[in-house]
Amino acid sequence: MGTPKPAVHRTVLAVDVSAFGGRRPVVQRAVRDGLYASVHGALAECDLAAEHVEDRGDGLFALLDAPKSRVLGRLPHVLAEHLRRHNATCAPAAAIRLRAALTAGSVQHDGNGWVGDDLVLAFRLLDAAPLREASRDSTGVLVLLVSREFFADVVHNDPAVVDRAAFRRVDVAVKEARTEAWLHVPDGRALPPKRHRRPRTGFRRPLPRPRRSAVAVALVLVLLLATDAVAALPVAPTCSDPVQLVVLSSTDKVDVVSRLAVAFERASRKANRLGCKEVDVLVSADRDRDAAEVLGRGWPGTGIAAHGAEPHVWLPDSGFEVARARALLESSTNAVALEDRGPVAHSPLVVGVSREQAGRVGRPDQAVRWHDLGALRFPDPDSGVGMVAAVAAAREALGGVNLAVPDAALRLHGLARRVVDAPGCAGEVAVVGSEAEVTGDRHCQVLYPVDTMVLDHPFVEVRWVKRPPNERRRRVVDRFLEWMRAPTAQHALRGARLRGLDWVAPGPGLRAGRVDPPAVPVDAGRARAAWDAAAAPARIAVADDGSPEAARLLGRLTAEFGPRDSLVRLGPGADTTGVTAVVLLGVPDAPRLARPGGGPVPVVGVGFGGGTCAPSTALYEASGGRYGACYEVVAGAEERVFLGVAARVWGA
Repeated sequence: MGTPKPAVHRTVLAVDVSAFGGRRPVVQRAVRDGLYASVHGALAECDLAAEHVEDRGDGLFALLDAPKSRVLGRLPHVLAEHLRRHNATCAPAAAIRLRAALTAGSVQHDGNGWVGDDLVLAFRLLDAAPLREASRDSTGVLVLLVSREFFADVVHNDPAVVDRAAFRRVDVAVKEARTEAWLHVPDGRALPPKRHRRPRTGFRRPLPRPRRSAVAVALVLVLLLATDAVAALPVAPTCSDPVQLVVLSSTDKVDVVSRLAVAFERASRKANRLGCKEVDVLVSADRDRDAAEVLGRGWPGTGIAAHGAEPHVWLPDSGFEVARARALLESSTNAVALEDRGPVAHSPLVVGVSREQAGRVGRPDQAVRWHDLGALRFPDPDSGVGMVAAVAAAREALGGVNLAVPDAALRLHGLARRVVDAPGCAGEVAVVGSEAEVTGDRHCQVLYPVDTMVLDHPFVEVRWVKRPPNERRRRVVDRFLEWMRAPTAQHALRGARLRGLDWVAPGPGLRAGRVDPPAVPVDAGRARAAWDAAAAPARIAVADDGSPEAARLLGRLTAEFGPRDSLVRLGPGADTTGVTAVVLLGVPDAPRLARPGGGPVPVVGVGFGGGTCAPSTALYEASGGRYGACYEVVAGAEERVFLGVAARVWGA
C-alpha cells in the first residue's frame, strides 16, 4: 500500500484495443508493444508529458497535465498516424485498431491506485455502444469519444482548435453513466452508401418462393458466367486521409490565422464532391526565441518536442526574418528550402504616444521624427516586430545602416539610453510597435516615423529537399495561399488590425494609402545583434592607475551610461556578479571572470604611452593577447581609443 496523495485535476486518456482477446499470445505481445510505442510516440510528438501510465491488458490509461486544447486538437491525429505506421510494418494479425476516450477532472491516489469520477467515466465511455458501433463500422484505425464537459471546454475557449463538424454528438448509457458525448474518427474513410431496397409495385401478394435447388443452380450459373465481370464493377468512392498542414504563425496574428485555418478546412469539405475533409491544419504560435534560427538549422530532429511539429508554412511578421533564416541555412547541413511567396498582409512600424504628446511632436500627415521623442518603449527584440524596430533604430541612430562606422556602437547606445520599461502612451513615454499592435491600445495616438519601416507578413513555404516531394501537400499549400489572399481572409486580417494587400487602413484615425518603406541594404540579423548589444544593461568592472588620463577616459565612459548601466571598481572584496566587460586603464590586473550567460568576460586594456600594448607587456596579455583588445593612448589618438573601448562595452 502506498502513500495517499492529494487530489489533482488531470486529463484522462483511456484506450482499448479492438478484438484483442481472440489473438494468440505471441500476437498479443506484438500488439501491446505496438500500442505502447504508438501512444508514447504520439505523446512525445505532441509535447505532452504523461504523469502516470497504467496498463490494462488490452489497453491502458494515462493521466496528462496539459492544456485540453493541445490534447484534443493534436493528439488524435498524431496517434492515428503512429497506429497506421505500426500497421504498415507489422504482420496483419498484429494490426491495431483502438477505441479511445477523453475526460478531465479531479483524480486522487488513495495509496492503492488512482480513483475519481472522471476516471470511471473514461472507462464507461470506452464501453459505450456508439463507440463500439463506430469502431465496427469505421475504416479508420482510431475512434474517439470525448466527454461533454471536455469538448465544451475546448470549443468554448478556442473554437479554432477543432473542426466541430468532424464530431458527432451521441447518447451514452453504460451502467450508472447516463450522459452525452462527442464521437470523432480522426482518419476514418466514408463507408460505401447503403443500398436501399426498391419498393415492390404491381403485386398485391408476394410471388411464390423458388425451390432451394433451383436457387443453388442459378447461383452457380451466375458465378460461372460473371467471374471476370466482378472485378470490373465500379467501387463505391471513399475519402482519402486528409492532408496534414502545419502552419507556424507569428504570435501577433496566430488567432486570426487559426480562425482562417478552420474556415479553410470547412471550405475544403464543402468543395469535395463526397463531402470529405481534405486537410487538417495545425496552427502553432512562433514562441521560440528565434524561429528564424531554428528554421535556419533545418528544424532539427529534437525540435519536435522543443518547438512543435515541423512546419510546412511559416507566417512570420517580416521578410527580415526570412533573410536571417536563409543566411543561417547557407552554413547548415540540413537541406531545408524557404520559398517566400510574397505578402499576405502589411503593417507599418509606428510610434504610439499620448494624445497630449501627439499635439507637441506630431507633424502634418501624422509624421514624427525620432529625435522629437523622449523616452521610448521598444518591442521584444526576439520578435519579428523587434527585428524591424532594430533596423529602424539603426537607421535613426546612424543616419543610414552602416554598422562599420567607428562610432556605430556609441550612437546606437545613445538611442538605447532612451528605452525604458514603463508603459507606453503615458506621459512622455512613446511606444514603438506595429500598427496592428499600437492601435489595439486605446490610450495611444498613432504617429508614423519619417522613413517608416513596414512589416510585410510573408507567406513562406518550407520544403525539405532531401525528402520525396508530397504533391498533395504542395497543392494544399497553393490553395492555402490563395485562401489567405482571398477577400474573406483579407477582411478577417483587417479585422485583426492588419492592412491587407490593398493597403486599406484597418480603422479610423490612421494614415490612408500605401506606405513605401526605404531601401535597407543591411543584414537585418547584424542590425538586431548590434541593437541588442547597445540596449543591453552593461555592468563594467574598472581598474585604473590613478592618472589624469585614466580619470578623463573613465569620466567620458560613465557619461555615456544609461539608467541600466553600472560600474564596479576592481579590488579586494569587489562584487563582480553580472559583470559584462572589464576595462583596465593603465594596469594589468585582470581577474578571470565569467559572463552571466557563460563564457569569459571580454577584457579591454588601455595603455597610456607608446609601446604599452606591445606583445611582451603584461597589459597585452591581461587583455587577451592578440585575440583581445589593447589600445595605446598617444598624441591625437584619445578619441579613437575611447570609441574602441565603447565598441567593446556596447558593441555586438
